Amino acid sequence: MKLSRGTIKFLAPILVAFISILLIELHLLAEPALMFAQLILFISIILVIWESSELLVESSQEIAQHFKVSPFLIGLTVVAFGTSFPELGTSLVAGFGGRGDIAIANIAGSNILNISVILGGLALLTKGGLAINRQTIKLDAPLLIVGTLLILLFIGTLPVEASFADGLTKYGLLDLKLGVIEASVLFGLFLFYIFYIIKKREKSQVDSVDSEKSNKLESSKLTMKILRMLAGLTFVMLGCHVLVGEVELVDGVMRGYGAVWFASVLGIPDYLIGLSIVALGTSAPEIVVSLSAIRSNALDIGIGNLLGSAIFNIFAVLGIAGLMVQPPIADAISIHTEAIQSLVAMGFLFILLLIFLTTSQRLSRKEGLVLFSTGLAYMIYEVVAYMPSNNL
Repeated sequence: MKLSRGTIKFLAPILVAFISILLIELHLLAEPALMFAQLILFISIILVIWESSELLVESSQEIAQHFKVSPFLIGLTVVAFGTSFPELGTSLVAGFGGRGDIAIANIAGSNILNISVILGGLALLTKGGLAINRQTIKLDAPLLIVGTLLILLFIGTLPVEASFADGLTKYGLLDLKLGVIEASVLFGLFLFYIFYIIKKREKSQVDSVDSEKSNKLESSKLTMKILRMLAGLTFVMLGCHVLVGEVELVDGVMRGYGAVWFASVLGIPDYLIGLSIVALGTSAPEIVVSLSAIRSNALDIGIGNLLGSAIFNIFAVLGIAGLMVQPPIADAISIHTEAIQSLVAMGFLFILLLIFLTTSQRLSRKEGLVLFSTGLAYMIYEVVAYMPSNNL
């Protein structure tokens, strides 16, 4: 059977990535061949994620048309939750490993990237800016701010001593630790949110679609589109897992692959890994899906994906991780005070976004530039602030 050009483009980087991982994991390479294999793995995995994201966006559009629901809803739920699974997996692994700073900084860093760099970048790249769904202004953006405040209350701490803080600490608040009740509150709010938006929008019609595209797909074709969407999600998730990577010490030598391996070799601390490298890796699905959405003229899916991912990260990822990472299985997720500033920065960007959206139902290119530059400046600040004390 002759393979199409598109199939070859999809399968070739998967094969290259598989061979690279095999060589690395079996410890068959030494320097400098090992470093070369790591770079080849990075490039091939990026190609895998890119091709998979385009498949995901294309099939999601057609499924939305079939069920006569808004592409924004598909992006806000199915696509967003699928692309956010890397954050969930990373936070669970970090939590069980006693590395709570990575879990929290990963969520904050991913959201900072999603809202500032990616959403702001989308507004910059779109002529006339982005038209924002009314639900985002009334529900999604305010919910992100509420979620940030809850996280700060649950696992934050005050910069100065205050008498009322002692009373809150007795109830597990402001103690730099995520308790099971606090995690339950977060996850409960997430379930309520999903129930609300599905019930409200389940009968909504697809907006502005051509009559040809609005025709229902045949049952067999619909099944194929669902399988293609699931395949796209699966390879995006697997690709991002490899992109983030893992590391272990074998006979005194750092072995592994991905960004975490590079960071460990360079001696970068957990907090900075979580805020930058891991956050960038786990946000890769949102980045490529949003870029694919631009190319496919499916901005509703891209915007919904970014907002849904941010909500999923705050309420579902942290809620699930907090419920699972508890005694006697493991110590509850705890953080150091340095990780709090990333949560504050995240909340500031959410407030900035809401201010922009309340002035008009659109995110202009200038406002996108402000979001983009603010988020990027903060990420650079974190790197620069760390470098002097570590002579990097």
